[in-house]
Amino acid sequence: MPRVRREWRRPLPIDAPSTRSGPCVGLKLRRPAEAEAGALGVLLLDAYRGTIDDGGEDLSAATGVARD
Repeated sequence: MPRVRREWRRPLPIDAPSTRSGPCVGLKLRRPAEAEAGALGVLLLDAYRGTIDDGGEDLSAATGVARD
């Protein structure tokens, strides 16, 4: 049986109002800097490896997602 994978994206405005509580109060969303894309790609790849969402992506694909 083939695995089905769906991906949903919801753009978040950078200046979205914060609805956080507890220790996360005051955290702000921001776009990652270009220099951070490589580290974020490694993090994303490691987070999905071995899960049902693992589509066999490589580091360049994960880094591309981090840049989007």
